Amino acid sequence: MTCTTAHEAGITGVVYSPDGQTIATCSKDNTVHFYSSSDLANTGSVSVAGKALGCAYSPDGTRLAVAVCGSSGGLAMIDVMGRSVLYQCKGPTNANLCVAYSPRGDQVATAGDNSKVSLWDPESGDITGSLVGHQGWIWCVLYTQDGSRLFTCSSDRLVCKRTVMTSSNIGTRTR
Repeated sequence: MTCTTAHEAGITGVVYSPDGQTIATCSKDNTVHFYSSSDLANTGSVSVAGKALGCAYSPDGTRLAVAVCGSSGGLAMIDVMGRSVLYQCKGPTNANLCVAYSPRGDQVATAGDNSKVSLWDPESGDITGSLVGHQGWIWCVLYTQDGSRLFTCSSDRLVCKRTVMTSSNIGTRTR
């Protein structure tokens, strides 16, 4: 087993780059760290304004979307090559817990304590839509491979499948 440490607080997410060469971790210490996937050598870090609770690579691997929690909660977009924050936008909740990049690269979804999914334009950082249907904190968001649907799960014990284009909630309760 090979391990490394660079964060000063709990690590809340880890994700592989699309090319498999790099992993990114996010943490409650307000940082994102990048590592070589072959030997876990730290290849850089970026600070964001708030706890970094989730991260997702763009399909082409050039950007990393980060779900940010705290008074500056929202979405941070990182330039992977430059290891810098392109922008950080405040969202409708202070506690964004999860993030997903659409497979087409044209949309980012975040969710958290307000029971809603926020849909973002990854180029501008503007919120383009909101999906409702949960009655508890949303812990995970996941796009289908073609990007047409989004799955969410919540502390309300619901798993929901939504059609992204129409924002319709066609979820069912699971136990």
